[in-house]
Amino acid sequence: MSEEARETNFYVDPVILTSEPEASSWVDHRPDWRKQHIIWEHANETISKPSPSEQDLSSAIIQLQRSVEHRDKLLDQLYAFEKIPGRKPGSKYETMADLKIIRPTLKARLRDLRNRLIHEFGDIPLKASDCEELCDTAWYYLKATDHLAQQCVSDFDLRFPADQADYSLLQIEFSRSDWTAWVNASLSGSLLLDAPSETSLIIRAAKSRITTTTASVRFTGTVTGSPSAQNRLVQMFFEESALR
Repeated sequence: MSEEARETNFYVDPVILTSEPEASSWVDHRPDWRKQHIIWEHANETISKPSPSEQDLSSAIIQLQRSVEHRDKLLDQLYAFEKIPGRKPGSKYETMADLKIIRPTLKARLRDLRNRLIHEFGDIPLKASDCEELCDTAWYYLKATDHLAQQCVSDFDLRFPADQADYSLLQIEFSRSDWTAWVNASLSGSLLLDAPSETSLIIRAAKSRITTTTASVRFTGTVTGSPSAQNRLVQMFFEESALR
C-alpha cells in the first residue's frame, strides 16, 4: 500500500479560526537578549553628554542601529520569519509588521540615517534632539520585542464553541525551524467540509491516527493548507506569545 493511501486530508471549517487561542505551555529561549540593551545604553550615554560632538552623535547612531540589528538577527534565529507559511511577498520586516510584532516605520528612519553616515562622504548634520528621538525609538523597539526574545508559547488550544461544555478542540504545536504545525484534534462532524475552500484549514493525518465516534472525529496530523489559514495560526502564535 502506498504512503498516500495510508493518509487522508481533513478540511476544517475556517469558523474555528475565529476562536481565541489559549496557551497550554511556554518555552524559554537561551540567547542573552540583554546584550542589545547594553549596546543601546552605550549609545544613550554618548548622546546624553552635556555637549556631544558631531563624531559622538554619529557614533551613537551607528550603535543604536547595531542594537536594533542584533535584536533583528536574534528574533530571526528564534522565529525563522522567511519560512512562515502564507507570508506576504517582501522583507522579513513586512512579515513582522503583518504579524503585529512591530511597525516598519519604527526602524526606518534610524536605519536610513545610519546608512547615510556609513556610505556618504559628505558631512551629515546631526542635532542632539533628533538623536535623542532616535534613541527613544530604538529603546521602544527593544522593549516591544523583549518578551519574544525571552520566551514564546510552546502550544495553544482552539475551542469551538468556547462557551459550551461540548466543544470541538484543536491543539496546535509549531516547529519554529520550518513552521510545521502539528495538530491534535477532536472535532464535531459539522466542522468537517467535503472539499477545501480558499480559507479552510487542511490537516493531513495518518489513517492509523484517526478515531471516529458518534460525537466527533479524533486525529493527529500536520497542517498543509490553506495558506491563509496557516498564516492565521502563526498570527495566533505570536498574539498569544505577546500576552504573558
